[in-house]
Amino acid sequence: MSASVFIYGQTPTVLFQCYFNAQSAGGKSLSIAGYICDKKVDFCCMTESRIKEGDVVTENSLSPNGYLLKSNPRQGRGGGGVAIIYKSVIKPKLVTYFEKSSFECAEWLVTLSANTFRLVIIYCPPYSTAHPVTESSFLN
Repeated sequence: MSASVFIYGQTPTVLFQCYFNAQSAGGKSLSIAGYICDKKVDFCCMTESRIKEGDVVTENSLSPNGYLLKSNPRQGRGGGGVAIIYKSVIKPKLVTYFEKSSFECAEWLVTLSANTFRLVIIYCPPYSTAHPVTESSFLN
């Protein structure tokens, strides 16, 4: 978990953002939703969400009242996936999502009031026997 505050735009807007490497959000949904509520997070970026397409139960349990969730499940193989949980007054629009052998990337345009900013979530799994891709291949 990490958290940061952004002040953005010509009309200053303070946003409280957090990041989770969930390593499967389904079993941690109450903890994640509780953290979001307790800290009054505006939007939360999540990697390794492992939310399967159409898993409404997990999506709903991760989204406290007044929040919405958008998920990009990893296609064709297990694990991975990136997601954002955000206050309903924030309007994210997916620009692109793609997967390479070494990483996943989601790019969003996020609008709050008159301010719009670009949010990019990149997840590069660590080297393992199951994922024998080095950091140098990510950088090439």
